Amino acid sequence: MLESYKKTKSDIFNTLLGAWTIARPVKTLFSEIQDFFIGIKDLESKVKEAKERDLFAGGIYSIYSEKARFGMGKSQFAYFLQQEYENRSTSNMTMYHSLSVSNDGFRKLRTELNECLSECEHTKRYYFFIDEVDLISDPFLKEEEIAKRIEKFANILIEISEEAFNKGRLFYIFLVLSKRIQEEFEKYLANRITRRITPLMSVDIKFTRDEIEKFAIHFFSILWVSNYKNIRNKLKEKKHWFQDIIGNMISDFIDNLDYLNLDIKSSVIGDYVEKFRNLFDIVFDGISEDQLTKANLNDKSSLGKKVEKVLKEYLLSRNKGFVFEEKEHQVKISYEKDNLNIGSYETDGYYSFLIGDIQIGTMPVEITAQKDLKGRKKRQLKAFIEKNDTLLIWMFPDRNKVKKELKNFKESVLISIPNKLYELIIPYDLVKYTLVLEERKFGLLEELKEDIIKNIQTYLTKHAKILFNRWMIEKPILLTAKNEIEKVELKSEDIQEKVKRLFENLFLFFDDKTKKTHGSLTKKLSEEVKYLNKGLQLEESFLNVENIYREIIEKLKNEKLVRYNKPYTNRSFLIKEDNYNKKETIELCMPMIISRINQT
Repeated sequence: MLESYKKTKSDIFNTLLGAWTIARPVKTLFSEIQDFFIGIKDLESKVKEAKERDLFAGGIYSIYSEKARFGMGKSQFAYFLQQEYENRSTSNMTMYHSLSVSNDGFRKLRTELNECLSECEHTKRYYFFIDEVDLISDPFLKEEEIAKRIEKFANILIEISEEAFNKGRLFYIFLVLSKRIQEEFEKYLANRITRRITPLMSVDIKFTRDEIEKFAIHFFSILWVSNYKNIRNKLKEKKHWFQDIIGNMISDFIDNLDYLNLDIKSSVIGDYVEKFRNLFDIVFDGISEDQLTKANLNDKSSLGKKVEKVLKEYLLSRNKGFVFEEKEHQVKISYEKDNLNIGSYETDGYYSFLIGDIQIGTMPVEITAQKDLKGRKKRQLKAFIEKNDTLLIWMFPDRNKVKKELKNFKESVLISIPNKLYELIIPYDLVKYTLVLEERKFGLLEELKEDIIKNIQTYLTKHAKILFNRWMIEKPILLTAKNEIEKVELKSEDIQEKVKRLFENLFLFFDDKTKKTHGSLTKKLSEEVKYLNKGLQLEESFLNVENIYREIIEKLKNEKLVRYNKPYTNRSFLIKEDNYNKKETIELCMPMIISRINQT
């Protein structure tokens, strides 16, 4: 394919690259670029169908999409349709106008429409296309301002349309419309403008996996032959090696489109152009001959460890002192590269949680490219989770096994542990290509659907909330002297706050699940009660956790917030009902502990 591309005119490639770079339609002959377009047969069929439609003098027609997305290819369709009308007859005339929504822009539109209409005699046809109509709807404008813009636009169109119709001029107006602007027309001026627009053609096109892969290959080939970013000079000795890697890379990209935030059912051509442009930008920037040699992707035995190291470096590079705040307190969170020893196992670093200089907790990190969670890996993760909530970053080699492996691990290990496993699952087949990059290996990671740092911060925020609650629960309560006598009493508002935080932690554990075992919930409650006993200076055995838990689930069941099946065992489940509400649940549970404390 690369050899055949060398025979193509370089100015065509420059035109394609320029258009793709600024996300605009490619303005050249359809015949010159049809081999490079995704879904080209469907697009060609739609253009021909639209060209044969009967049009009426002064008609206003829409080229539209049913999807609320940009990058559908509406502008490209309009440009190809304009070509078809021009090629049909020498007496046909066309204009392609990009709308500007300033006062001068509306005046220019009116002037061009009038000038083109005056050129249109009975024997000639004029096809006037208007693009960028979306600019009328600015999310930062007030509704009345948007309505005024739409009315101004509508008045211009209707005035020209009426004149063309009354004079019998074969003058046709085509609007390139997104779903959003269609909805705005309907909302603000339906009777005046929407009813005058005749839908001409929807440009929604579905793509197959093979079409997407072919498009990616074309995209790379154009960049290579064009010597984009001096890539051919950069890789003089190892160009064939690099081309082989790119071939495998494209195949791996296509196998993992969902992890690149692309969906064959809903993604549009603009999504694919943007994603492949970003990916190849990163690869072409970051590649070097030395890096290709060092990476040695053929050495399967060492690849896993190398990729794990990249992930650890990535966490360190994005370590910007994340902070969780509540009231006047701050919990500072940072990734530490030093390994923690937990039992006979070592972590891949850990996250540290600090209030001031006081460490209130940690979260072990396990990074692995292992094919399963069995044997030593299973025992290692179990040891970590028994100690703390744990973050697992798993670069899975086989997507068909990953869900099953996680399910088996959770059912066999986590079912009785009152701590959480936070998992970040990403395809090994994508991450391994960071090894061939020097400068932008982390940029490749950030093209993944799993926004790694954002997702990790979500997990860290949840854990920070739990740790902060425990810190507040455990703090010694203020005691108030009464009538200068030695006797003291607990302040009720402090008791309420501590008990509320206890139940926040218990039901945070329940938050993202529809069910939890009675055993794990009882252990979680027991764990939180220990902090409460310490904060209230109570005996460890003061609160009978088993009795309290039974009372809690019975109350919640009566309120139809949860249900559970009998017989009640540690391995049977407490299940959320549809109307489960965490705030209401906490409020119902608090009196069960507060009443016991008040009895002391």
